[in-house]
Amino acid sequence: MNTLKFNHLPRAVFALVGATCLSLGGTVLLSLSSLAQTTVPAPGSSPGNLPGGVPLPGGVTNPALSPADQQFMIQAAQSDQFEIQSSQLALKRGSSPAVKDYAQRMIKEHTNSSQQLQQIAKQYGVTLPKDVGAENQPVLEKLSQLSGAEFDRSYMQAQVQAHAKTESRFKQYLQQGQNPQLKNFANQVLPVITAHLNTAQSMVATRQ
Repeated sequence: MNTLKFNHLPRAVFALVGATCLSLGGTVLLSLSSLAQTTVPAPGSSPGNLPGGVPLPGGVTNPALSPADQQFMIQAAQSDQFEIQSSQLALKRGSSPAVKDYAQRMIKEHTNSSQQLQQIAKQYGVTLPKDVGAENQPVLEKLSQLSGAEFDRSYMQAQVQAHAKTESRFKQYLQQGQNPQLKNFANQVLPVITAHLNTAQSMVATRQ
């Protein structure tokens, strides 16, 4: 069998083969470069929204909520936190069994409302505050320095004031709010807040 030899082929053939390989290689590199540009975001760029227009979680605001909606959510969340944290202090620093029973009720029921509000917030990508708010912080700090009967008296007075403010805000949102989910939340929680307020007022009147 004769072995095929390439040394007798014309130089033009080699030139044609080489040019073809270079052309194909350039096309492949160009395609890979284009793919990289379309699939890999530039450093420091924002991914924007998830597929389907779903906003990324963790934001503090959302276009679907009006400023009034967002303010209501923030104030409701901070109100819950104040009731929970001040009532936790009552279990440690209070002396009256009735006050401690009331505090346990506040922790349970405001934890429930906080969880309900959190579920709504997640749907809109809103992160709720975990602090008690600027208006409640001085009251909480004062309570943390008291104990015994003095604590009981100040704690119950704070409950009256805090629940009165919260009740007023919930009623206002039910009249002026626009978001159906938040209005439904407010409608469910308002009777609970009113009951807390009535009990606190009765306890303060009894202790005077």
